[in-house]
Order: sequence, then structure tokens, then C-alpha cells
Amino acid sequence: MASSDGEKPISTRENTETNAGFSVVKGKRIKLNDPATLAFPPLSIGLGKVPIEEAMPILCKVIKEFIDSHKDQRYFLVLVEEDHEILEYFRQASGNLWTFKSEMPDHCELTRDERLLLRKDVFDDQAMEDDRKCRFIACETTWRLKPDVTPFSRKVYKAAGSDLAKRIKEAYPQPGALGEAYPVSLPPESNIRKNKGIEQIIYVVAPNMNPARSDHLPLDEAKKSLTKSYQSMLNAFWSVANDNDYSPSNSLVTEHNEKKRKSSVEIPVAAAKSSQIHQPRNERSLYSNDWSRVLWEYCSNPEAFPSDIVYHYDDDVVITWDKFPKAQKHLLVMPRRRIEYIDDLKKSDIDTIELLKKKGQWVIDRLKEENAKLDFRMGFHAMPSMRQLHMHVISQDFNAPALKTKRHWNSFTTFFFIPVDNLLDVLRGKGEVTIDNEYYNRLLKGRLRCHRCEKEFKTMPMLKDHIRLHWE
Repeated sequence: MASSDGEKPISTRENTETNAGFSVVKGKRIKLNDPATLAFPPLSIGLGKVPIEEAMPILCKVIKEFIDSHKDQRYFLVLVEEDHEILEYFRQASGNLWTFKSEMPDHCELTRDERLLLRKDVFDDQAMEDDRKCRFIACETTWRLKPDVTPFSRKVYKAAGSDLAKRIKEAYPQPGALGEAYPVSLPPESNIRKNKGIEQIIYVVAPNMNPARSDHLPLDEAKKSLTKSYQSMLNAFWSVANDNDYSPSNSLVTEHNEKKRKSSVEIPVAAAKSSQIHQPRNERSLYSNDWSRVLWEYCSNPEAFPSDIVYHYDDDVVITWDKFPKAQKHLLVMPRRRIEYIDDLKKSDIDTIELLKKKGQWVIDRLKEENAKLDFRMGFHAMPSMRQLHMHVISQDFNAPALKTKRHWNSFTTFFFIPVDNLLDVLRGKGEVTIDNEYYNRLLKGRLRCHRCEKEFKTMPMLKDHIRLHWE
């Protein structure tokens, strides 16, 4: 049964059934003398900037659904939060679901049984009875699956030791998916397991509404993702508590994006000749080969590549040299978060594109210090051959051996090449982009013309001999 927010129930194993979005393990029950306890913080309130008045009702609703789905089993859920104001919001949002032992409690109890507790410190053993000590902890993270992005997760990471980051990377070499949970087992020799009895840490990729970060969502999408995040966290907890594997779903194609691709937007590629960017999804190559995915490898693990491949990287952007440059200087500027195509972009991605533009200009300024004669353009191919959104920064000499075919030439010198400023105009005005497959295919097959003087040529060798004259 789907939740009222439209999230699909999650089931990752054959021996499970679902109820209200939760996995219920069939045929196996937690022993009464060995209850499972999950400690977790409120998600997305601090790091993600989801308004607390929106986030707390979601948390209460998901907890109640989970408890209703697991009535005959013994376990404990521990909400950990030091801020009294946040605890008070939770108390108010819960209504009459739980009775609290004090006006501003350190813990609370269900009216029927004590499965939900509030605590200020996850490592305060004195506040917990022996049968309620936490064996599992959930931490908020980002799609990069970093273990130390919030004050709570940093505290857990410090207690676990630096080896935890390596264990996360080994268990999940690919980036995390929004709303998913990623359990990480701790070895017996781990400090946090020896000293605190923590067996697994569950990392949850929670939604972000912080406009200072490039992956921020509008409120409606953030609320849906937050519901899924809590459901995934509890599903993962229930699986590992019952000695079952939990397999995160890493699908990064969302229903929202699929709906968006069906719409149409006009892009102003030039004052005299505007054209619609529209390409039906079913006509686009699925790029199933590994070659088309190599850009994502650069984005997810840039430190693994030498400087002659990766020019620069930081937390938000990766800049690489084009492997087959079509000019003296040809680089690709990419966001580190997953965006596959230009028509995956929406209005909320404007900050990301502006950041790519800023980084691209930074590259241009550095390269022009080396050769002031070069001039550059920044933009995107309407129909790229490689997955992961990438902005070309390319010098206009086009003096490169890899520039061999008419398709190569026309992809950079016709309206097939969409300048970054034009793309930003469309996103600001319409909020989305689609691609006209037929129109842009015609451009690739068009005549060969010099981009400086518009003179036509019959062959690429003749054209390349000509454009050299413009630089001599």
C-alpha cells in the first residue's frame, strides 16, 4: 500500500511484505531478550533547511505508520536531538499520538508501550536501560555519502574512527540516491562497536532546500523526499535488525523528470533564428555502453585521476580536459551531482548552471594568461553523446587533430551549440528545456562553413586549411 504522499512501498527482499511503505520481514522475529534499537536525528532540518513546521509532522506520521506495521515485535526507536525547541516542535506535531513524561521531556512513551524515546545524547548510556542500548544509528548524509556532514554525524564519525569513510566507499562505490538508506556494518574491532555496542550505521540521503547548495529542492518535492528518506531509514533498520541484507535502490531517474521531458520550451539560440529544443525521449540513445558513462566516473571520484585528465575539482564542480579535443584548449565543466541531460534541468538548477559558468570563466581567464590570442565559447551540445551534464569550454581556433568530421564541426559552430547564457535565459523564463531531435540532426548534417567568414567548403581538410589562415 502506498503512503498518502504517493511514495511507493519499498521491498528489497523476496521474504518481505509491505505495509504503509514499510518492509515487514516474514517468518523471522526479533528475540524478546535481544531487542533492536535505532537511534536517529531529525533529518533535513539543519543541513537541508527544510522548515521545521513542515518536517516534524512528516516524522510523526512515518513513525506512527512504522509502529502500526510492526505491532507484535519488540524494538525501540530513539529520536536524538539536543535542541529543546526542536523537541517541542516534535511534541506539538505528535498531537495525542504519544504521552510525554514531562513538559519538555528527555524521553517519551507510547500510550500502549514504550517503543519511542527521546534523547539528547546518543552516547549517554546512563539515560538508557540495558535492553534499550542502541545497536543501530542512522545519520544524515549527501549523495556523496560523506560520514561527517552534520554535527550529529560528525560525533558518530569521531567515535567510529576514520576507517569508517573507507568502509562506506567499499560498500557503496557509486553515489547515493535521494531518499535512500545505506547501512554500513562495523567490524568487532571498531571502537564504537567495542565501547558502545553499535553494530551498524545507516546513512540516509535526505532532501535539501538550502539555496546555498546546488541540489536544493522546492518544498513539495522536499516533503515527498523526506517521507521516503524516513521510510528507507526504517526499512533498512528493520532489515539489518532481522539479519537480512538491505539493497539500496540507486535509480536516479525520477518520475518528475520523466514528466518534464514531455513538455516543450523555446530556447533563444539567436535573435534572428530561434528554435525549439525538443527531442522525444524514446528517440534518444540510452547510452548503455560504459564509454558514455565515463564522465560520471570523473565526477564521483576525481581524485583518482591525474592532472592531465582532471584539470580541477572541488565539492561542487569537476573540470576535465576533453579526451578528444576539438581545439587547442578544450575542457568540460561538470556538476558533481548527477544530472544526465540538458533537459533534466529545471528552474531550481539555475544556481548550478551559473556556477558552471563562473568556473568556466575562471578557466578561460587562466588559459588566456598563457595565450592571449585565444578566444573561447562556453556552452552545451543540444544532443550530447556522453551522459552527465557537461559544459564545453573551447577555444575558437579549432586547430586539433581530433576535429575530423562534419558532425564535429557543426556541433560547435552551429545552433547545435547552446551558449550557457541562452540556457540560463530559458531556465529563468520557462523553467525547463526539451530538445527538437529532428532540427538538431539537420544542423549536424548542414554545410561546412567557416565560423569566422561564413565561406563554404566541400571537405573538412579544405575547411581546416582555411581556418588556419585566420590565426596566422
